[in-house]
Amino acid sequence: MKYSLSKLLFPALIATSAGIATAGTVPATQSHTITYDIPYDTLYLPTPTGAGMWIDKRVFQLEAPTNYALTGKMNATLSATYDLGNGTGNANIALSFDVLVPRCQGCGMFDSDLVGTGHDGVLADNGSTLTYTTNTSVASGLYGRLLVYEIMTGQLPAFSGQIQFEAIRFDIEVVPLSAVPELPPVALLGLGLGVMGLVARTRRRPAHREQAIN
Repeated sequence: MKYSLSKLLFPALIATSAGIATAGTVPATQSHTITYDIPYDTLYLPTPTGAGMWIDKRVFQLEAPTNYALTGKMNATLSATYDLGNGTGNANIALSFDVLVPRCQGCGMFDSDLVGTGHDGVLADNGSTLTYTTNTSVASGLYGRLLVYEIMTGQLPAFSGQIQFEAIRFDIEVVPLSAVPELPPVALLGLGLGVMGLVARTRRRPAHREQAIN
C-alpha cells in the first residue's frame, strides 16, 4: 500500500505544478501589440442648444485572436477632419476609456470589473485633421474578451463649421497562449524535492527487507 501511494505522488506533483503555472503571469518578452481599427463615421454640426460641445458614449467589444490573450493594456486614437466655417480659433476632440472584464460570457458593462483606464492624452492638429491619442492603460492579465467603454467629445470655437469623426484605433497588448505551460521556479523546486525523496525512499526499501529476512 505504501509503495502504491509513493507511485501516485509523482503525477500528483506534476498536476499541481501545472495548475500553478497556468495561473501565473506570462513573461513580458512574449507580449506584443496588435491594432484594431473601428470605423467611426459621425458628423458633428454645432448648434446653439449644444453649447458648442458634442459628447458620445459607446461600448466596444474586443476579442482575443486565436491562441492569444488580451492583457488589458492598450491605448486608443480618435481621428477626425474639420473646418471652422465662419468661426475662428481651434477645434478640439478628446477621448477617454475604461477597460472592463465581463463576469460571464454574455455579461455587459454593468456586470463587469474595471481593470484599466485611459483618461489623458495628446491632441495633434494640422489645420484640417485632428487626432487624439490616449495614454496607455495600466493593466495586466489574461483575457479572451474585454469591453471598452469610451467617451468621445468634440468642440468648435463658434456655432459654425463641422467635425467629421472617422475612426478609432486600438493598439492592444496580447500574449501567446502556450500549449504546454512552463513551470514557475517554485513549482520546479517542489517537484525536484519530491522526486529526490521518492528516489531515496525506493533505494532504502531493499535494505530494510534484507534486514527483516536475516
